[in-house]
Amino acid sequence: MNKSANAHKRGDARDLPSAPQLTFVSLVQLVVIDFVRSNEVHKSHPEGWIMVHVRAGQEVFKWEIEEAGFVYEQDLEVPGMAENYVMVFTKPTVLCGEAEYEAK
Repeated sequence: MNKSANAHKRGDARDLPSAPQLTFVSLVQLVVIDFVRSNEVHKSHPEGWIMVHVRAGQEVFKWEIEEAGFVYEQDLEVPGMAENYVMVFTKPTVLCGEAEYEAK
């Protein structure tokens, strides 16, 4: 018997169909709640407090989070939270077998 016949008889893995890859998408959700950076909106603290204690406005934080790979989904209006904003982001992650890749 030749070498290749023996390999096939033993069940050489190269002759077997490849196993299907495990692939699915995991969705990470980030919810950000922060103060609106505006003296006109913010009334629960003394005048000027908000401008000293909150580093940046909503658009800056939105941009920074998107730069980190998150996708902006929506703003949420929450009753009783007029001085705050709520933003929702997602970050899909594709899992393939043993490896994990961020969806770009």
